[in-house]
Amino acid sequence: TLFYLTEGIRNTIHITESKFSFTKLLAKLFNGIYYQRSFVNTSKSVYPHIYSGILTLVITPLFFSKQISRRERLIYGVLYLFLIISFCVPIVGNIWHAFVYPTGFPYRFAFLFSFLSIYLTARALEQGVWREKPVPFSCLIWSLVLGFLLVIQEINFTSWFWNQVLLTLLVLIALFTEGEKWRTFIGLLFVALTFAEVTVHQLTTVKKMDQVTPFTLYDQTITQAETEFIAYREKW
Repeated sequence: TLFYLTEGIRNTIHITESKFSFTKLLAKLFNGIYYQRSFVNTSKSVYPHIYSGILTLVITPLFFSKQISRRERLIYGVLYLFLIISFCVPIVGNIWHAFVYPTGFPYRFAFLFSFLSIYLTARALEQGVWREKPVPFSCLIWSLVLGFLLVIQEINFTSWFWNQVLLTLLVLIALFTEGEKWRTFIGLLFVALTFAEVTVHQLTTVKKMDQVTPFTLYDQTITQAETEFIAYREKW
């Protein structure tokens, strides 16, 4: 692996923005938000594929409450912050790509951010944060973030409304199903909410398939034999 990293062909085209829009990173945390990408992108508007659910969005910040040991909060807080910086500062993000600009597919470390969010959510729920009042407060904060993203036109009204519905459902679950006796019922509600989220997310993907696959721009910007491209497309 080290040999190929040092001797292989390096991509010198910058396919990530030099000044990353933090508002787009915030928007990507919500359900159904996509931005156009391609393997060959001259507009430099390629953004990471990150989304791990409304539950992780609300609960992950609560991991850093006093119920979790200071040592855990410090370790995971530093890692979480470093991943966010990696999204926003391409020079730091390139560390995850063997210290060079990524070839074709940027932000390959994005799955680590999603995985860490899911893990911290599980740890927080394990420590009983769901039985605490900060859950509705966290939903309120993210609701305000949603409103801000709508005002600056980073998301459309449909996306705003759907994500507000998800946040409202979490608030209702938190307010009316507290205590150990509701544990099984809460679990079932989480499963139902997740299925609803995934369904809408996948429907959004299908509608925007031509925007999230490389072939739309790839065919227009790369000169190659037509038969070679057809074979490549059929293979994928």
